[in-house]
Amino acid sequence: MAAPDTYEVFADTTSRFIFSGGETGHPFAEEFWPVGNHLHWEKYDTTAKTDQQLAEYTGDYYCPELDCTYHIGLKDHRLLLSNAKYNDSPLTLYGSDHLISDFWWMNHIHILRNAENQITGFELNGNRVMHLKFAKKAP
Repeated sequence: MAAPDTYEVFADTTSRFIFSGGETGHPFAEEFWPVGNHLHWEKYDTTAKTDQQLAEYTGDYYCPELDCTYHIGLKDHRLLLSNAKYNDSPLTLYGSDHLISDFWWMNHIHILRNAENQITGFELNGNRVMHLKFAKKAP
């Protein structure tokens, strides 16, 4: 018998979903299936942010490994990702630390913060690249 927060696949009880976090206001689910496979699912806040909230993300971000800079700007109440070589790409903010772009090589940007919760850079996670760091330049 599964726990009240657990759903099991009827034909295969080794595949299951466990829901929790509702009491913290940040719901999530864990998905398990045979041979130790596991996914973590979170519900992100996707409500519109004010220009003042979005401005926190704006600035230039530099990657010494690639010797290139990307810029996150704010235009018409939207964040845009730009680079000298490419057209601007709109960014969609999920929660407070995940940006999704239309660039296939840069489709997931994970925001990095310091102990004071200030943005210090981002980590690129895309189709072929994981954990490539860009540091936010001082204004």
